[in-house]
Amino acid sequence: MNAVVALCHFCEVHGPKIIFYTQVFHDIDRYAKQHQATTPNGDNHDNESKASSNSSSSKVDSCDACGSIPVGQRGLVSFDKSADIVYVSRHDPDSPELYTALRHACIRSLSCEICPGREGPVIFGDSFKGYVFSYTFSLKDVEARGQQKWYSIIIVSKDKIFLINSWNFFTSHIQKVTSDLQSKALKVYESEKKQVKRNPYRTIALDLGPLSRKRSGTGRATRSLTDILKDSDIFTRLHSYFTWMLKEGARHFTERSLEGPSLNFDNNIIDIDKKYTIDAHFDSILQLSQTMNREDFLTLCQHVILGNQIIIRSSVDSLVSSAIDILQSLLPSDCCKVIYKNTEYQDSWKCNFLGLNLCTEIPQHVLASDLYALLDIIPLAHQVDNSAKSGAGFNLHTNLTHCSKWKDKAPNLIIKLGTLISDTNTSPAVINQFLLAVKQEYMNKAKLFYKFIKTEYHTEQETKKLLQILGVNGQDVHVLKFWIRGLNSDCCLHLRNAQPNSPRLIYATR
Repeated sequence: MNAVVALCHFCEVHGPKIIFYTQVFHDIDRYAKQHQATTPNGDNHDNESKASSNSSSSKVDSCDACGSIPVGQRGLVSFDKSADIVYVSRHDPDSPELYTALRHACIRSLSCEICPGREGPVIFGDSFKGYVFSYTFSLKDVEARGQQKWYSIIIVSKDKIFLINSWNFFTSHIQKVTSDLQSKALKVYESEKKQVKRNPYRTIALDLGPLSRKRSGTGRATRSLTDILKDSDIFTRLHSYFTWMLKEGARHFTERSLEGPSLNFDNNIIDIDKKYTIDAHFDSILQLSQTMNREDFLTLCQHVILGNQIIIRSSVDSLVSSAIDILQSLLPSDCCKVIYKNTEYQDSWKCNFLGLNLCTEIPQHVLASDLYALLDIIPLAHQVDNSAKSGAGFNLHTNLTHCSKWKDKAPNLIIKLGTLISDTNTSPAVINQFLLAVKQEYMNKAKLFYKFIKTEYHTEQETKKLLQILGVNGQDVHVLKFWIRGLNSDCCLHLRNAQPNSPRLIYATR
């Protein structure tokens, strides 16, 4: 799981501070080589100094309450050799970028980003500084201002969809951790409260707050978490909690198959004639785009991802089959019903990709509908006119026929694809990686949207809010509704059963 978990608190002297964090390294050997030459009393101190320099947190700018791992110790490390992963917990991040992200999340989690009632979970962030799941809570402390101290457990990630999907998982498990901490702190608080009543001078000192301790020469404005809980192993336990959370989060929320195997044999029609090979074919979506003008190609792709029927006609069967295979790459496999070759038109409920001979007639009601797109691929054996472009081993002329007039903004997938094919330096490998990533993004959104619409508690305003959070415009909504059909029955059943009555999602973007 590409995320970092951190414990923060609001220091009475220094304000919001990071006191403990856990991150993942995905290469045990590399991590060991980087740290095996480090000596306990030499290089470790240098590394601590470097981390302190990067994070602008020297000894002068810290106190007992801001500490966790003693200076001179690298931190707490757990190895998962089966997955070649290292989990490391420290006080200060080595990386300036990581420190900046955690520091920014820490300040917001303990100041402005709070849920109703102050204690509880909230999600906030943006694409530049990252997204944050924050759970704010308080611990009783007889020596603190107001006799309580505020803490937060934050999870910082670049993946907004992952945090939203993990809301219930993080909320339930972090709530157990905070409840355990609060119960321990309450026991210590009640015990110390009894001692305070027996010592009037101590009561007056406590009422004066941290100022009295400074003037008395104790030099201790606030107490550490270890003292508040009377638990010397608390950070070792937190390391175990955070490590387990990162590991289980990765195991439960790693995307497996985008769609899963289909159990409907009618969805996959095998064409025996497709087995023969001909030199004329399309090798990539970039090559197919070069045989058409940019606007027609993007219009064709938009029809594909919206689930409209795509009819491809040509006198060369291999051009038809290769074009269908390439256009299928825009969709999850279970959203594709294919007939590679037929002698007459087939209705759209039978297939959304249909291959025909060039002379096959199309019914007029199909040509007049905005739910169809007809692509004619005509090989030119001799001369090439201005409308013909070279590709697939032939000089080709393509003609796209459709009646669509979309008023809404094009889906984000089409906008990004148009930018890629306009760049002359874009390679087929880059486009393939882009399609893989964007399909996974859309499937994540489709799953989340499916889970949301299947719950009992949602209003039109809440639906609009969710779509706004997902960055979904008008055309993207139609894309998600079509892609939901690509979820097999087992996946849908799992999504419905995994939907408890979760707290309301609070999302802030600044």
